[in-house]
Amino acid sequence: MRKALSRDVEKKSMIPLKRPVTPDELEYD
Repeated sequence: MRKALSRDVEKKSMIPLKRPVTPDELEYD
């Protein structure tokens, strides 16, 4: 399981999606 990013306040990176998540989607500003 990937760790939630420090700036990912809503823990979006921890939510299992129905499609692959790209770094660009996780590293949003």
